[in-house]
Amino acid sequence: MSKFTTRYEELNMQHYSDMDSAQLIFQNPNNEELRNALLVTGQSLRNPYIELYHWVKGELYDIEAMRTSINARNIVMERLRSFEGKKRDTQKDIESVQSGNKSITTLFKNADDVSGMANKVESHDREIAAHTALLDLLTIYISDRVVAGFKKEKLGLYHRILQQFTVIEIQNSHVLAGFWSKVLQNEKVKAV
Repeated sequence: MSKFTTRYEELNMQHYSDMDSAQLIFQNPNNEELRNALLVTGQSLRNPYIELYHWVKGELYDIEAMRTSINARNIVMERLRSFEGKKRDTQKDIESVQSGNKSITTLFKNADDVSGMANKVESHDREIAAHTALLDLLTIYISDRVVAGFKKEKLGLYHRILQQFTVIEIQNSHVLAGFWSKVLQNEKVKAV
């Protein structure tokens, strides 16, 4: 603000005042107080968008963490589907071997291999039960605790950041209003 105002006065006002620096407002040698007020005003203004930038950056990290937790649940769901598919395929192989049908997967298997395949089915059943319980637990925890807490926290944080933004803007407005009231009290400005 200070640089812009100074540059404006140097380029335009000197041209219109016939290079008489006594006609200037901010660059007038007799208005040292007003020049200092301009510098102080420019330095005391705060950029509220810096706060918003940091808030948004943090929000992006939080959203990524939320996405990661949902992806972890999806991985468990995919593993559950995989075990269900393996169980289904093994059961088909057992039925094929017992009925004497040959397929690509049962080409080299005989009736003696049925007990080993039955053990695999039992193992898959245990894995399916464990993954089902884990999936249910993750679903309940994420939906009841994580998402609900996330929404509540983010809503409160959103209100606080907007409040902080408006407070900074109000402070900036007070600083600028004080500065421009000093400018309006200048004799040359009053005369215009």
